[in-house]
Amino acid sequence: MTRGDGPAAKPDCGDCGRTLTCGGCDDQRPTADQLYAGWMLRTPLGRWEQVVKVDDKLGFLGGPIFVYTEKSAGHGWKYNPRHHVDAERPRLALHGGPQVRVVELAGRDNAMYAVACLSTDQRNDPTYGGVIAWASTPGRGEGWTVEPRFGDGPHTVIRCDSKREARTELRALARRYARALGAKFHIEQAGQ
Repeated sequence: MTRGDGPAAKPDCGDCGRTLTCGGCDDQRPTADQLYAGWMLRTPLGRWEQVVKVDDKLGFLGGPIFVYTEKSAGHGWKYNPRHHVDAERPRLALHGGPQVRVVELAGRDNAMYAVACLSTDQRNDPTYGGVIAWASTPGRGEGWTVEPRFGDGPHTVIRCDSKREARTELRALARRYARALGAKFHIEQAGQ
């Protein structure tokens, strides 16, 4: 079934058997102006290549778009901006793996904490969340406490006589959490 008369008539939905080969109103493929670096494109040569650059200097005026791929050797494939192409978006990938990091803030009586994060996360601020254990002292000479903060159940607060003992307990606790989470373990000194 077609709309209009003559050879220029556009097919109605389903005329192509839903194979999307007709290029009619059912075509859900991306248009050339939606491409950017990282997409996989089926080139006019029939092979799948990764897009490395899209030159659309005249695309906003309806001019051609040149798409450069990893194998095009500096040659850009020329497309009309509204031309539907066989292409796939890049898959979402997390950068870095899971990590349990122990951070010791600089200074004699400053707190220490263990945080679960991605290995590429550079923040050392415990207010961002992910803190699974905290070690602190109420004041010099008053001992240290290590408080687990992971999970919903009741937690036992570990009391220590010195910062060295609290550091050992915190690191042991963080290592156990890292093993349980299947994450890497890392020790870090925060800014001086």
